[in-house]
Amino acid sequence: DYSVSSGADAAWIDNIEMPATIHTVAFAGFDNQQCGSEPFILEGFASQYEEVSWTTSGDGSFGDSSQVETTYTPGPQDIIIGQVTLTLKAFRDNDVKAQHSMLLTLIPAPEVDLGDDFTLCVDHVTLLNAGTGYSSYLWSNGETKPYLWITHEEFGEEATIWVEVTNEFGCIALDSVIVTFDSCLNAELPESPEEQLVIFPNPANSRVHVSFFNGGSTPAIIRIVDQRGQVVRSENVQKSGSLNHELDINGLNAGLYFLMVETQKGRLVKPLSIY
Repeated sequence: DYSVSSGADAAWIDNIEMPATIHTVAFAGFDNQQCGSEPFILEGFASQYEEVSWTTSGDGSFGDSSQVETTYTPGPQDIIIGQVTLTLKAFRDNDVKAQHSMLLTLIPAPEVDLGDDFTLCVDHVTLLNAGTGYSSYLWSNGETKPYLWITHEEFGEEATIWVEVTNEFGCIALDSVIVTFDSCLNAELPESPEEQLVIFPNPANSRVHVSFFNGGSTPAIIRIVDQRGQVVRSENVQKSGSLNHELDINGLNAGLYFLMVETQKGRLVKPLSIY
């Protein structure tokens, strides 16, 4: 540019480039991270372009690679490697005028599986296990342990029981199961003695009789476990065959417990109320 003035007169000279230079811009986004293999939302930006295209260094797929804003679903190799580079290219006049890349880090997500929906007799009890090694647990009834005892007394005729687990990276997984309780009045008798466990009296106060069959060659183990999963009584029974063992429960606080009998043939569990 140039200007000159003399007295009241003035003149300006301005050089203008015609046509104006067009600057194409592409921005894929900042480096980011996500849990597991869920689709990642890409919020790119581009200007002064005719078309755009997303590319990946991995084996995942885009929702629509021709759109600035789209999604990317990581592939199996992306998950194994743990990261992938995503590049946004902006085209004009059939040529790449601008491009930008971002790094997506893939954090391992927790996996939890409570199994299929099931039916349980009202006088039976079972244990749901969410697995170990997670930072936190939250069950549908507010419990925060890795496992949950399932009883008719607590959950009624039918319940949808869910658990949410969180790993060390803050990633969350959720699973649920429907438990239906049945009176089992028409149920057939157990096919073998190993399937029978009788507790009497129940509720009990100072002593309880446990009747079961030990068909193995090793001692049977009788345990009483509280609702926190802590073993509060444990005894070995050396005999085999049909057994009637008396267990001392003096000193245990009133409440609901679970009596387990473990033999070489397997494990039997029933709830035990102490008053």
